[in-house]
Amino acid sequence: MVAAGTFREDLFFRISQFHIDLPPLRDRGEDISRLIRFFLETAKLKGETGIELDPAAEELLLEYRWPGNVRELENVIGRAVIMADGGRITIGDLPPGLSAGGRKSSREQVFVSASGSLRDQIRRAEADIIFRVLKECGGDRKAAAQQLEIGLSSLYRKLEEFDALGVT
Repeated sequence: MVAAGTFREDLFFRISQFHIDLPPLRDRGEDISRLIRFFLETAKLKGETGIELDPAAEELLLEYRWPGNVRELENVIGRAVIMADGGRITIGDLPPGLSAGGRKSSREQVFVSASGSLRDQIRRAEADIIFRVLKECGGDRKAAAQQLEIGLSSLYRKLEEFDALGVT
């Protein structure tokens, strides 16, 4: 009889010999619609009847970058099905962070005043973005750093810099 640990190691070794290159969900936009439909159908099979997706909510789902890939999409749809009132998923049924961050568009509208040097305006815009993301993350600095795609130490350094300069 083979020990369980040996069997597991053998299985992992055999699986590791096959490399499957699967791009992240954000790079497979056509799959997002199919997956949304699949998860809605799955909800119907579980007893939820007549769940529809509002076009505005669908557009938001299609624009999101999905850093958590398929599992995150499945969880968002599952939550939306529970939150949906009247059998229709609207933007209000989606998690708040979905509409605020992670969109495919890399450009965000940042409104800055025309006063001050370019460096000062950039610093204020950067501070606005960081403080907005911190607020969206409920003050969780680690989550904010991940959403901003910067290191946690970089976030702390920027916050100290903003504090020293009086930028709030």
